[in-house]
Amino acid sequence: MKFELTDNLEKFALLIYADYLKNIEKELQGVIADKDIEYLHRMRVATRRLRAAGSFFADIIKTKKILKSQKKIKKLTRLLGPRREKDVKVQYLKEQYKSATEYKMRAALKRYISVLTISKNQMYPSIKKYLENLAKKNFFALTLHYIDARLNEIQYLEDENPQHNFQKNIEKFKSVFSNIQKALQEITEYEIFINNPDNTHELHQMRIKIKKIRYTIEIINLLFENHFDDALKILKELQTILGDIHDADVWLHNIPFFLKTEKKKILEYFGDLKKFEKIEYGIKQFASHIEQIRNDKITELLVFWQKLKAEKFNELLLKKIENILADGQK
Repeated sequence: MKFELTDNLEKFALLIYADYLKNIEKELQGVIADKDIEYLHRMRVATRRLRAAGSFFADIIKTKKILKSQKKIKKLTRLLGPRREKDVKVQYLKEQYKSATEYKMRAALKRYISVLTISKNQMYPSIKKYLENLAKKNFFALTLHYIDARLNEIQYLEDENPQHNFQKNIEKFKSVFSNIQKALQEITEYEIFINNPDNTHELHQMRIKIKKIRYTIEIINLLFENHFDDALKILKELQTILGDIHDADVWLHNIPFFLKTEKKKILEYFGDLKKFEKIEYGIKQFASHIEQIRNDKITELLVFWQKLKAEKFNELLLKKIENILADGQK
């Protein structure tokens, strides 16, 4: 889509919102069937993008019934999140199991896979019930109907004074620019935590902030003909590195709890810990593997961060946004 600063921004907002909503609906039957974890993954990503669009255009979209759909999407995101995390863990353990050659390691991983599979399967009924309820109430069709109805109303405003649109849009994007500038500054302030690998919470918060700014810039990118493809690629890479570190942190946090629970179960059932020793050995080997991955990713993060600083990524991104606004005002 080609957007000009003299256009009615609400029209473009509704088109983007509708597109994201359709992306969620497209995965509906696949998630309900629960045959492939990628359906749920794509739906979860689409819900996040829709929520980002809802936040971005909250002061632009005039139909309250459309904006109210955000509450249901937010709940859906929260339902999908824990299940997606378990899906990823089980998938990773299965990959490690295939490549493992040592008997104790394979036995331990097999047990961990079994425990996590049971846990993730217990999450499925609530997801299925919620999605089936949305389908039963025609949530997607009704929200798209409200969007179409508003788009039809907007058609009659096409002859509206372009200068009026222009002034509103300039104000909007100046506000967006200010928010991006602030977010980039906040991310930069996390630099002090990068040099200390023990700052797990801060690194996770840094990742969340990067993810939010990435979704915001994705929307701007849609409006301004992919001007920000390069910036998005860099943000995605940075988010991925931090995501890998966070995944390792979650593993290292959860493994002791898994071992404690298994030890208790085995002792209660068998009366001794012979079988637990085999599991403990394999899982500790796995934990060492995760620690090494984390160390490697921390090093990768440090190198990547220094590269971004040297290339003045923040300054160039802000300058690009300034140029778009300046060109639009000529």
